Amino acid sequence: MRDFRVAFRSLARQPIFTLAAVLTLALGIGANTAIFSVFNTVVLRPLPFRDPGRLVLVWQQRPDGRTAGVSALNYREWVKQASSFEQLLGMYQQYYSYRTARQSTQVLGAQVPASLFRTLGIQALIGRTFTTDEDQLSAPRVVLFSHGFWQDELGADPSVIGRSVDINAQSYTVVGVLPEAINSAVAFKNVQVWTPLAFDSNFRMTSNTLAVLGRLKPDLDIQQANREMQVVAKNLESEFPDLDKGWSATVTSLQGYGLADIRASLLGIQIAVGFILLIACVNVANLLLARAEMRQGEMAIRSALGARRTRLLRELFAEHLLLALAGALAGLAIAHGALRLLIVFGAGQLPRIQQASLDGSVLAFTLALSVLTAFLFGLFPARQLFTIDLNRTLRQAGRGSIHAGMGRRSRDLLVVSQVALSLILVAGAGLMVRSLLWLQTESRGFAPQRLLSLRVSVLGPDLSGESRMPAAYLRMLSRLTALPGVKAVASATNLPLDGYLMIGEHFRVEGVAPTTLSERPSAACNLVNAGYFKSIGTPILAGREFDERDRDNALPVAVISATLARRFFPGQNPIGHKIVVPTPGKPVVEVARDIVGVAADIRYLTRKEEDSAEIYLPYLQAGWPVVYVMLRTEGDPKLLAPSVRAALGSSGLELPIAEVRTMEERIAELNGKPRLNSILALVFSGMALALAAVGIYGVVSYSTVQRSQEIGVRMAIGASAGAIVAWIMRQALALTIAGVILGLAGHFVLSRVLGSLLYGVSANDATTLVTAIAVLSLIAILASYIPARRAAAGDPTLALRAE
Repeated sequence: MRDFRVAFRSLARQPIFTLAAVLTLALGIGANTAIFSVFNTVVLRPLPFRDPGRLVLVWQQRPDGRTAGVSALNYREWVKQASSFEQLLGMYQQYYSYRTARQSTQVLGAQVPASLFRTLGIQALIGRTFTTDEDQLSAPRVVLFSHGFWQDELGADPSVIGRSVDINAQSYTVVGVLPEAINSAVAFKNVQVWTPLAFDSNFRMTSNTLAVLGRLKPDLDIQQANREMQVVAKNLESEFPDLDKGWSATVTSLQGYGLADIRASLLGIQIAVGFILLIACVNVANLLLARAEMRQGEMAIRSALGARRTRLLRELFAEHLLLALAGALAGLAIAHGALRLLIVFGAGQLPRIQQASLDGSVLAFTLALSVLTAFLFGLFPARQLFTIDLNRTLRQAGRGSIHAGMGRRSRDLLVVSQVALSLILVAGAGLMVRSLLWLQTESRGFAPQRLLSLRVSVLGPDLSGESRMPAAYLRMLSRLTALPGVKAVASATNLPLDGYLMIGEHFRVEGVAPTTLSERPSAACNLVNAGYFKSIGTPILAGREFDERDRDNALPVAVISATLARRFFPGQNPIGHKIVVPTPGKPVVEVARDIVGVAADIRYLTRKEEDSAEIYLPYLQAGWPVVYVMLRTEGDPKLLAPSVRAALGSSGLELPIAEVRTMEERIAELNGKPRLNSILALVFSGMALALAAVGIYGVVSYSTVQRSQEIGVRMAIGASAGAIVAWIMRQALALTIAGVILGLAGHFVLSRVLGSLLYGVSANDATTLVTAIAVLSLIAILASYIPARRAAAGDPTLALRAE
């Protein structure tokens, strides 16, 4: 404690130095604490389920190694054959039509086994969960609501339990409301309505539509379960060769599902703020080096009076620890404010971010960071204390520092490190911004301007089944086309945007030898209306698009994307060829369809090129209960939303709708994570540049003061002010160049990690790197010019008299 009292008094005697050091550290520690809080909540914090480490997801694995949903047929076999799990539970997500006395709307729902909630350890907030007999086909229809749906749609009314509600034009009894915790897992995110899972005669048993949740047995881990599931998959490949040939299975943790990209992004940001802290430590180390040089005489006298170097070192470390702890306290205040902003900007982009707080684990992280910080910025002053000759310093007192060379070398090394770290951050920020601009400006293969989009269920409350879907579909298109201000109407089962999962179908080109279903290539399959491509602005490259002739009783036809045409019809005109593809939503009956057109690719900017392989079918030749509608408008599409709601909610139609938004709003949301990354990278690079400028300015200023006698001699023998400025700046630029070279090496080392966060630009893009170097060099020039100019303007006789 005595060391801390001495350290406190020493720091209190220099309040300006202490305040500068504490604020610099607060900036670095606060940024690190805020980002770690988000990382801890989103990635590290266990899910709020019973024994979450044993909860896994089991997927089918395609022959090309990609994961896929699970077919109901395989799920049933897994339940019989797999022994690594206490339970395997399938989940099927779909959109439900929910009708009240006022309106019909769509909500995301999930069909799940009755035992799911017991497996998760989730109890109903009010009411109860499903009983074991309620997932039988003959059981009465029951439903559970999410906490958010109960609040938003039902006003948190506790009397809802036992009430009958209209879902998909059928009566369901509400038996319970689930707590918010159920939506913490990405796999259950946004699910609002839960019903029991039962495979009726209409369920497509061979389609890969299920997610399968499992709880591992206590004595097994994921690797063991994964090996067993691969053996089970081999057995099923022999049993169902047409369906499973070449397919396998894989087991992943429920905790990590959907977090791969988020984890990489947050890890990159955590590295960036780590660099900010290192730059802050460099600045404080420079301050402490200068202070240590000024205190050499004091240390020498105390040593002569009997103080051991270990005692002096303890007091020095106590000062450093006090500075770090004070910086941490101030940093917590900064972190609190930064975290509030991150929660606002990250809402909807990062799961569970609303729960982020400065909890015990974050405080422990901050404390550990403070101790590490004290060690880092105290290395150079401590090294100097151990290497200088205190007795010689005492004999030379008053004749200038004899160890200025060693101190100067240490400060030069710190400046080089600071410039290197700053370059890595500035280059990374530049690449992030260019990536975001590419996402916002690159052509997606259609025109999103003045395009209003919405999701519609054509199984409205007055429709008894799929047989009446085409009539409702045509009435819907007719009413929307007749609205004032509507130029064209497009309809598709999936929007032309990243993030929307399209129905995948295996197909073959007619004339090619038949193969098993699992060996055939697959492509996205989209059901569209006549005039779809013209309405969204996607050109037809060959042939024609669908028109009014392409109905259920007409010749089966298809339009394919340019990528699919290049891959499967190289050097040929695909028009007139036949493609054999099952009809989505109906039993797997192969239909040979004439290819009547080739459409330009829809570019899924954040996906691979093969994701542009698509097959388009006329909606009226297939049918699907939920479609997306896009209206090309003459004016602001937002102004048309009330008219759309009125048209589809009026008597005689009453189709449930949801997500009424412009396509540009959807694209902006899609770019939300890259935008958040870019904003944070710009903020951190700005902080790095400011700290680097302060560091270079401080080092050059202190160096010119130390070398004032040398500058005076140079000027006395005829050196001009300009020559002095150039001489000082050459030394600063030499350090900057060394830092730039080191920073480029660091950037190339980290480029692989950075590349996973970029779209449309290389991690080693020359233009961005040159710009970053130019910006950093300009700041270094300005930071060194000011003290150099001040030194050159001094009176050389004063420096010579002092000597």
